Amino acid sequence: MVSFLWDMSEGVLRLTEKRITKLKGTLVIFIYQFRSGIRLFRVKFVASIVGEIISMQAVLGDQARLKTRYLYESILYRASWNAKVLVSTEALKECTFWLQNICSLNETGSQLCQLTFNEDQDYHLFCDASGKGFGGHLTAGSKDEPLEMFGSWSVNEQNKSSTWRELVAVKRVLHNFTNVMKDKIIRVYTDNKNVTHILRVGSRKASLHENVMQIHEICKNQSIKLSSVWIPREQNTHADMLSRRSDCDDWEVQDEIFTYLDHLWGPHNADRFAHDYNTKCKHFNSKYWCPGTSGTKLDRTVKEAIRNSGIDGDSYLYGLYPKMCELLINSRSDNTVKSYFNAFKRWERFISLHGYVVYLVHVALYLTDLVNNGSTYHPVYNAIYGIKWAHEINSLKDPTTNTFVTSILEASKRVAPKKTNKKDPVTTDVLIELCDNFKDCSDLLVLRDLTMMLLCFAGFLRYDELSSLRFLDINIQDSFLILHITKSKTDQYRQSNEVIIAKGSTIACPYNMLVKYTRLAGFSSHENKFLFRPIYRSGELCKLINKDKKLSYTAARECLLKRIRIIRPGCNIGLHSFRSGGATVAANADVSDRCLKKHGRWKSDSSKDGYIVDSIEKRLKISQVLGL
Repeated sequence: MVSFLWDMSEGVLRLTEKRITKLKGTLVIFIYQFRSGIRLFRVKFVASIVGEIISMQAVLGDQARLKTRYLYESILYRASWNAKVLVSTEALKECTFWLQNICSLNETGSQLCQLTFNEDQDYHLFCDASGKGFGGHLTAGSKDEPLEMFGSWSVNEQNKSSTWRELVAVKRVLHNFTNVMKDKIIRVYTDNKNVTHILRVGSRKASLHENVMQIHEICKNQSIKLSSVWIPREQNTHADMLSRRSDCDDWEVQDEIFTYLDHLWGPHNADRFAHDYNTKCKHFNSKYWCPGTSGTKLDRTVKEAIRNSGIDGDSYLYGLYPKMCELLINSRSDNTVKSYFNAFKRWERFISLHGYVVYLVHVALYLTDLVNNGSTYHPVYNAIYGIKWAHEINSLKDPTTNTFVTSILEASKRVAPKKTNKKDPVTTDVLIELCDNFKDCSDLLVLRDLTMMLLCFAGFLRYDELSSLRFLDINIQDSFLILHITKSKTDQYRQSNEVIIAKGSTIACPYNMLVKYTRLAGFSSHENKFLFRPIYRSGELCKLINKDKKLSYTAARECLLKRIRIIRPGCNIGLHSFRSGGATVAANADVSDRCLKKHGRWKSDSSKDGYIVDSIEKRLKISQVLGL
């Protein structure tokens, strides 16, 4: 019997009409008997339905196995091949699906190129999950910046299995990018082998199978062709990094608390700070675009501007608005956005309280109120640029561009100025003396502190850059080491994410100290935890905690300054003193400005100069060259 029709003109594989008619006849009998009240069926009859559908997998694809999972589960509970088995309602739904969709699926057929694994992909979707969150990025394989998405697990979700988290990460990331991937061919990359298998054939575990069915439902609704590939963890580092990124705004009210509050003050119909996976109401607003969101203020502004320009809602250009919103928000760093956003909300509360339509003079009055209540220059500066930023990204007229505002900003520098108490830079001699003090010490806590000091000094590292270093961010060569800075406050030359530190010749060599510390701490090549973590003691045992938790700023400051004050009691230093000290020594040794800025990741000369203290010799040289 001929099983398939090979249409070489279209390059499509289809089923013969005879096979479809036979399957539909069997399904009609099964559905009729089930709806008549029969629940026990001969196991061979159920097995024949499953066998027929599975044999059509070359045309029907992965759905042939996914949509027979409950039928197959019924067969597994057989007492013998001559017995009857209980068939569930879910199995009936599977049979109904095939009766309703077998003809349309066969009409579409299977492209012959899909029978191999060489079909061209429109997009590549990389996903990963960690203990605290999930993340992923979408790329077309070009050099363009990928679309990124990340979020946090709830307390209950953190206790789920790793396979559940990895599978749900695929679902949420895929769902988030449906506006981009509609009618596209997508390949999903994951470092969990179970996920690739479950995406193809489903799972016997109900929680996993439910999620994979939701993934395929998303693909069906958006006409997405999906395939999945396992890749080693080393090739999925970007998604892994996103899954570990902490989103401090991703809060969630527990269901029982929301139910209680809804009973007291409800019903509530809008969740103002949510995402599609944790909203408590039908309508919700989100920080960034996601499926189902009622939008953000920026989101509505951009959509309105696009529509007013005459662009149709079904066009490709209209579909770019989520990326446009993301780029507008990302025009500043995350910390700057948070600072500006909070400053703007304070202004918004002020002007709403007084009930005025905003005029230019109102901004000046608001700044006057800040100064009048004791605010110094920096809160005033932040208020101006927060208001300016909010208006600029919404394409509105900037109300801060008038002489009242600029004059009050200048006045805030002069009214009750605070005395600046800059910390002193750490010197090379201090570090050498300190390392000499502990030259025979093999205590892990001491070596951790010394390593942190030397890396900050030699690499001009901010504490956030130092504390975020992971073991695999370090590349140790024969005569130097490379630190990969994942995220820097500034990036003037685009390649400053790598800091190169040479091997030294003194006892305070950062290269040797780092090697000694990592060996004593017991780091292995396959783990990628934070390099500097809290330490616990138990008797003579001293080890880094196993939890992947970075050392806090407060704890680091206390530990490092305590070491320095052993040899320099009463010194005026802070954690920035190490960065400032390294920059000062390098500048006084006539290192070129370009190399200095690149090594220290400074955006401008003025920010660089704020860290450098010129030596007496350099300052005297000015008057000495005058020839007097």
